[in-house]
Amino acid sequence: MSTTSPPRPLTLAPIHLRPATQSDAPAIASLGSRVFTLTFGHSLPAQDLQTYLSESYSPSAINKDILDPAKSMTVATATTTANIQCQTDDRKEREIVGFALLTRNSHEPCVEHLASRAELQRLCQRVVTLRSYIFLGPYQTEQPAPYIYDNQGNLVWSGYGAVGAGGQYHGLHVCSYNSSDHLCVFTGFQFEGFSRGTGLILDNAYRVVENVVAQAGNVPNDQHEFSLTRDGNTALITIYRPIQHDLSDYGISGGQGWIMNCAFQEVEIGTNRVIFQWNSLDHVDPSYGYVLPNASEVSGTGFSPSSAWDYFHINSVAKFTNGDYLISARHTSTIYRISPKDGSVVWSLGGKSSSFSLEPGFNFTFQHDARVLLENKTTVMLSLFDNASNGYNQSAPTSAGMIARLDLTRKSATLMNRYPAPETAKISASQGNLQLLPNGNAFLGWGSSAYISEYTREGENVLEGHFATTGSMHYRAFKANFSANPTDAPAAYVYAPNDTQQASTTWYVSWNGATEVRSWQIYTASESGGKVTKLSNTSIPKVGFETIHSAKGFFPFSVIEALDGNGKAIRNTTTQRTFVPGQALGSACSDSGCAVATSYAFTPQELPLKAESGSATVMGDSGAASTTSDTPTRTTSANAGSSLSICRYLIWSFIGMGMITMS
Repeated sequence: MSTTSPPRPLTLAPIHLRPATQSDAPAIASLGSRVFTLTFGHSLPAQDLQTYLSESYSPSAINKDILDPAKSMTVATATTTANIQCQTDDRKEREIVGFALLTRNSHEPCVEHLASRAELQRLCQRVVTLRSYIFLGPYQTEQPAPYIYDNQGNLVWSGYGAVGAGGQYHGLHVCSYNSSDHLCVFTGFQFEGFSRGTGLILDNAYRVVENVVAQAGNVPNDQHEFSLTRDGNTALITIYRPIQHDLSDYGISGGQGWIMNCAFQEVEIGTNRVIFQWNSLDHVDPSYGYVLPNASEVSGTGFSPSSAWDYFHINSVAKFTNGDYLISARHTSTIYRISPKDGSVVWSLGGKSSSFSLEPGFNFTFQHDARVLLENKTTVMLSLFDNASNGYNQSAPTSAGMIARLDLTRKSATLMNRYPAPETAKISASQGNLQLLPNGNAFLGWGSSAYISEYTREGENVLEGHFATTGSMHYRAFKANFSANPTDAPAAYVYAPNDTQQASTTWYVSWNGATEVRSWQIYTASESGGKVTKLSNTSIPKVGFETIHSAKGFFPFSVIEALDGNGKAIRNTTTQRTFVPGQALGSACSDSGCAVATSYAFTPQELPLKAESGSATVMGDSGAASTTSDTPTRTTSANAGSSLSICRYLIWSFIGMGMITMS
């Protein structure tokens, strides 16, 4: 009997690209099968999965693609180093870690006018676990804003007061623009069931680089969709436009009523040129709606433009690879496929006139967030968020995320997977979304219930959290990798109970939005602008949003430096003067800080007025002089943040908006 130690982690050298050869077919087939199964395998019947893999990802099928003159297969290779048991030397070889398949002379409508064209049919790469974050846009809270949290529930970025003109923020997520990761978010002002605002694209320093607005004489964008298409050159947006209409058949009498003509646009980023616009009233009659005027808080009365009857309520837009659009309408309980040629409805799923029969066990109502997962000639795989309620009518015990399979030949729709709401948030009467993660897990935001959940492919709930229990809500929640380097410097506050060497000094440091900080290095000086020395040769690990560290002794001035995972300096704070409480305040202070004041020692009339004493001139990092008083305000960016508590298998709760605690 022998034992072996675990192999060393796989390390990759720089990536190289080259044309695929026939000898690569087995490796490409293996990688393609693994990636496809990881991404979509949980949503397909075992027999269908095996049939598809044998047709598309067998070595013979890949070899056929390599030899096809109309196709071009490129592989990405890297040198791998793996420990081989019973050998003293490492084996190094070039391994295929990704591949791409291009088909020449694509017939996609968007490129048919080009003389030379190709379609990217497949792009696969080895799945690598990276640092991921949770993206939220809470509202009806004390500080509505876009927020980012890590997987332990710690605040990473608070966008409160830093982005847009205020109002609400919806659908914060990572988007690809100019071939790099950006953030996309809608910001605007909320009305009953819709918004007026704009779509913002932020770079990884949280600077707004593009502003996407509705065109062609329309009202401003609505919150329900702001996302970029695959190439990152255009954006999909929704529009809620009230118009006058004859609503006699729907109980509106005495004159013309007002109806919401829900629309969507595909807009070119940078120019705001309209690529395509679709209007609900041109293609879906109001009789297909389930919600009559004045029937709910978001249906509208039909009497004014500010309360137009919302018979349709568009709430998501996505694109098929052939250029068709997929949209969801809450008030018709229907998902539609739309032709970009004339706006006609290619097919509809659910509602009063479904093109598909829904198999037993599959039903949805008042849904949100319909997305295309996979399509071939016979099958479409979709994800959707089934609210199962609009707050007045309910069709299932709980809301749920769903994966559905549409058989285009048999015209049937089958439920493949269902992710139910947690016990604490059974029904989301509005909003909500389902996101499939690269590892096959499903991540859900529960909309009007301020909860998030994550499920494995097998349906195990591995994360559950909330940022409020009542009142607050969010439109969508996302989880994704992201790397950011803010333009601002880290923030710090330094405190000591007295200025003797018997005291202890405490440092509080944070950096709003920075994702690469792993530790902090503290430097101290006896005077402003004086020589600095390291507090310790060992850096202090970053803990949560705000790291707190104490050391024996009094240190009058400090600069704190942010370090990355390799110990490399990123940026430092400005020079910080240590705050020491005066004699009167000292009784309310401890070794690590002072209590928050709750009362006045004098009435306003009795308050003694005198010149402020104890001010000092401090040289900042730029060399400019600034005046610092004896009682500076603590200025860490945690004060502006959204405070959450989280538990793993996770329970969160907002504490005002600053961090998330995990247990």
